[in-house]
Amino acid sequence: MLDDVERRRLAEIDARLTAADPRLARTLSRHRRWPRSRAASIIICVLAVMSAVLVGALASGPPAAIAGGLTIAAVLAGLWLQARLGSVPRIMRGDHG
Repeated sequence: MLDDVERRRLAEIDARLTAADPRLARTLSRHRRWPRSRAASIIICVLAVMSAVLVGALASGPPAAIAGGLTIAAVLAGLWLQARLGSVPRIMRGDHG
C-alpha cells in the first residue's frame, strides 16, 4: 500500500500529465486497469453460462440446458452492449470514482 505522501505525489503527477496531454493520460489509465477487469469479466461470464447449462441439463435435460445457456448469454450480451453505449449505471460498469 502507498502512504499519503506517495498518493499525493502520484495524484500530482497524474494531474500534470492530464493537463499536459489528456489523450495520453486517458490511454494510460485505460491500460492500467483494463486487463484485470476484462479477465475477471470473461471468467465470470463463462462461469455463469456454464452454470446455467449444467443446472438446465440436470433439471430437465438438453433442451433446458440450451435454453438456460442462451438466456444467460443473451443477458450478458445485453449488459455488455449497454455498457459500450454508456447507458448502464456507473456501479454496474465498475466505475466507482
